[in-house]
Amino acid sequence: MEQLTRLQLASANAYAELGLNQLQAAGKVQDAQSLAALGTVQLETASQLSRQMLDDIQKLNTLGQQFKDDLDALAADGIKKSTGKA
Repeated sequence: MEQLTRLQLASANAYAELGLNQLQAAGKVQDAQSLAALGTVQLETASQLSRQMLDDIQKLNTLGQQFKDDLDALAADGIKKSTGKA
């Protein structure tokens, strides 16, 4: 549970930082050239966001697999104890 909470906090922080960077970049638009540059920055940000989301999904999958493995081990231990094969 602690690992999941840490992952969620880290993800929220990363996404908030991306959003803040976008707002700051948009606030600097003053002409057509800076608007075009903003478009480039937004494409880079979208790519970064996609990578971040894939990384988060992989981490969640790993946590889910660890949780499943722990539950399987707990269930197997419970079965052994209940059948007297401990």
